[in-house]
Amino acid sequence: MAIWCLPKERALQFKQALKDGTIDPVKMLNMTSQERREFLSPIVGERDAAHVNAFFESKMLNKNITAGMIAWAKRTMAEHPTTQKSLLKSINILEEKLNKKEITIEEVTEKFGDLINQRLGVGVNEEQFEQITELSHLVAQKQLAMEQSKRRELGEGATKEELEYGLALVNLEKYVQELKDQANKGTLSEFFKMENILPNLVEVSAIAKTLKATFDISYTLRQGFKVYAHNPKLWAQNTIKEFQDVVVTFGEDNVMDYVLAEIVSDPNYQNMKKDKLAINVVEEEYPASKALEKIPGFGKLHKASEVAYTAFAYRSRAQLYNYYTKILQENDKAEGNPGKDTTGRGLGRFVNSITGRGTWSSQGSEKHETEAALGFINKLFFSPRFLKSNLDFLTAHAFEPIDPVLKKQAAYALLRGVATAAAVLAPLYYLYPGTVEDDPKSADFGKIRIGNTRIDITGGMGSILVLASRLLMGESKSSTTGLITKYEPGYGKTTRWDALMDFFEGKLAPSFSLIRDLMVGEGYAGEKITPEYIAKQTLLPIIIQEGWEMSKDPNSANALLALIAEGLGMSASTYSANLGWEQSTSKKWTMRKAMMGKDVFNKIVEQANNEYNQELIKLRGQKLDQLELEGKINNLKKYLEQKYFGK
Repeated sequence: MAIWCLPKERALQFKQALKDGTIDPVKMLNMTSQERREFLSPIVGERDAAHVNAFFESKMLNKNITAGMIAWAKRTMAEHPTTQKSLLKSINILEEKLNKKEITIEEVTEKFGDLINQRLGVGVNEEQFEQITELSHLVAQKQLAMEQSKRRELGEGATKEELEYGLALVNLEKYVQELKDQANKGTLSEFFKMENILPNLVEVSAIAKTLKATFDISYTLRQGFKVYAHNPKLWAQNTIKEFQDVVVTFGEDNVMDYVLAEIVSDPNYQNMKKDKLAINVVEEEYPASKALEKIPGFGKLHKASEVAYTAFAYRSRAQLYNYYTKILQENDKAEGNPGKDTTGRGLGRFVNSITGRGTWSSQGSEKHETEAALGFINKLFFSPRFLKSNLDFLTAHAFEPIDPVLKKQAAYALLRGVATAAAVLAPLYYLYPGTVEDDPKSADFGKIRIGNTRIDITGGMGSILVLASRLLMGESKSSTTGLITKYEPGYGKTTRWDALMDFFEGKLAPSFSLIRDLMVGEGYAGEKITPEYIAKQTLLPIIIQEGWEMSKDPNSANALLALIAEGLGMSASTYSANLGWEQSTSKKWTMRKAMMGKDVFNKIVEQANNEYNQELIKLRGQKLDQLELEGKINNLKKYLEQKYFGK
C-alpha cells in the first residue's frame, strides 16, 4: 500500500483547527467513524478525511489489551445509547490509570468485565471475556484496514477489505448473541412454572406458525412481487441468488454471515440504521426458527427455506435503500439542494414496506411499537406486517409519512405491478374462458383457476381488493358456484361485518385459528374437528397441506405445477363446492344416512360432489346471468339427487 501524506495546505488547516479548539480529540472519541469523517471533511477535504480518521483510530486503539476492550465498548454503546456517556467516561478513567501505572492490566480487565456484564445483561467468564476482547480487537483492525482502502460506490458490491471487516463484526455479534441465548436458556421445570405458562404457550404458537411457513422459497413471488414492481433487475438478481443460497445452505452454514457482512460494511450502513432499516431482525414468518433447526433431517430443510427467505429480504432492503438514496440525491441536486440529508425522510420505512415489512405506527411513534406488543400481534396473526405492506403498495404509500419523491416512485411501482398482473391474466381470460375471474367481489379475483385449484399471482394483494369491493358494493360472489349474496341485516343474513370478520379470521396464526375453530365447532371452511384436522392445521407446512388437499380432489390442477407455484410464492389453494347433504339434519337425509350406513352414504355423497364440481366448472365458462345460473344449479342438484338416491 502506498504511503499517504496530508497535503501541505490541508496540514496547515488541520494544525490551525487543533490550535483554536475546532478539533477536540476528546469529543472525537464520542463520535462514530462516519461522524468523524464528516467532521473532518470541511477541514482536510473529503478525500483525506478517511485517512486522517483511520490514523486517529489507529492511535486511539492502543496495541495493548485495552484495544479490544475499547472496540467492544463502542459496539456496546451503539446498542445501548442511553449508557454511552457513562460507559465512555468509565473507560477513559480506566485507560488513564493504566497509562499512569496506577492500576494493573488484571484490575482493568476485572473492572472492565463488570462494565460489559452490566451492559450485556449477562455475565461472562474469563475465557468468554478474552474471546470477546480478541474478536473486538480483530474488528478494530479490519475496520482500520477498510478505512484506509478504497470504499465501494453507492449500490456496488463489497470490496475485499469491507467484506473482511463485515465478517469480523458479524462473528463478534454472533458470539455475544450465543452467550445471551445460553444465559437465557431455561430448564424444563422453569418451562412449567405458573408465571411462564402464558409466554411459553405463545412461543408454542410461534413454532406452529414457523412450521406452516417452511419448506418453500415463497419470498420470490409473494413478498418479492413488490420488489419486482420497484426494481425488476434487482429482483431477478436476488431470485438467482436465492436458489444458490438454498444449495449452499445444505453444505455450509454461513450464507447469512456473508449477507450481513456485505450490509454492515456498506458505506451507507449508518444511514440505514438511522432510518431503522429492518436488518438483522426476526422475520414474522419465522419467529421460532432456532427450535426447529435442531430437529435431525427436518432442521436442515427448514434452515434452507429460512435462509432463502431472510437473505432475499435483507439483500433487497439494503439494495433498494441505496437505489432510492440515489434517486433522492438526484432529485435534491435537480432542485438545487445537493448534499441534502437523505435520512429522516421515511426511506427506511418505505423500503421495509416494499420488502414485506410494513409499519403500523404513525411517524414519530415507532418507539411505542414495542417488541413485546408486536411479538404478540405477530403470533396472533400470521403476518400483520406483510398485510400492512400490501395496503401500502395498493395505496401507493399515499397515507405514509414519507418524502413525496418516494410516493411518486411508489405510484410508478403500482402501475408496473398492475400492468404485470394484467399481462399474465388477460391472455388467459380470453383464450381459456373460466380460468380468470373478472368480478372483484369473488375470492377468485386476480387468480388463475385450474379446476378447483386457484393460483394467486398478486402476492396476496387480491384478497384486500376483494374485501374492499364487497364492503363497497354490499354483496359477495361465491368462488365455487358463482352465485351472488347480498349483505343485509336480519337473523341468519350475511352482513358487511361478517365479511370483515371472515377476512381477519383468515389471517389468524395457526394456533389461534385452531382456537377459533374449536370455539365455533367447525373449521374455517366447515371441516369437522378431528385429530387429523388439528394436526394438519398446526403441524403441516402450507406446501404439504396444499398437496394433501389436491390429492383428495379429482378436479384439482396438476399437483406438480401447482406445488411449484406455491413454493415460489404464488399461493395455491384447492377447495370445492359441496352439496351439503352429509351435514344436513333434515328428516330426509337423516333417514337415508341411517338406512344406507354412514360409510356407504358418505361414499355416494363424495361421488355426487365430484360430479357437481365438474358441472360447475363447465358452467363457469358460460358467462350466464344470475337467474340463468341459479336455475341451472338448482336443476343440477335435483338431477344429482335423483341419480344417486332415486326419487
